[in-house]
Amino acid sequence: QELAAEEQSRLDAQRAERELLEKEADRLEQERIRLSSARLDRERSECQRLEREWERLEEERQIHVREREAQDKIRIQLQLEREEMLQARERIQVEERHSEMDRLEARQRELDERATRLE
Repeated sequence: QELAAEEQSRLDAQRAERELLEKEADRLEQERIRLSSARLDRERSECQRLEREWERLEEERQIHVREREAQDKIRIQLQLEREEMLQARERIQVEERHSEMDRLEARQRELDERATRLE
């Protein structure tokens, strides 16, 4: 009977230890699930943050592209206006030279006429 009691006591101790180990295993599994869930939440949050950052950077890039296109248009317009101004200046100079030549030719005719009359 003593042996049976010792055996029962040993079996009870083993069962109690097994129950403690199972509870600890359950607790560790729950902790693993909690940590895994928290890690997934952090990763999801980081992914969302990175997506928002990418969208912001893409918007900035689009703004810079539009600004560069606008600057290019302005630069082209200014270049065209400069070319038009240079052409206008050249036309004016040509007209002034023709006008000066016409005036000089008229003066030459006048002098020739006077010289002819004096002879």
